[in-house]
Amino acid sequence: MNYVKGYWICPVCPCRSKEALKLALHQYRIIISPNINNRAFREFVGIDNKGIASKVLVRSGMQQIGKKRGAYFVIPEDIFEKRKR
Repeated sequence: MNYVKGYWICPVCPCRSKEALKLALHQYRIIISPNINNRAFREFVGIDNKGIASKVLVRSGMQQIGKKRGAYFVIPEDIFEKRKR
């Protein structure tokens, strides 16, 4: 899926989803690590723009550890149950 204006859009069909982010983060946590940084997030979901990836991660409501280049986010086990505050 591609990230466009706040939605994840399927390139094959016109399906739009806001839940795709949670699914991607859940899969990343299971497959790779419970922590994710901007670069790893961009590579995993296919976003080219650092600024957009940063905004998506910050708005996700996950705990951020560190600032600027050393920052990473902790993906909670209950990512599907977590509501944005």
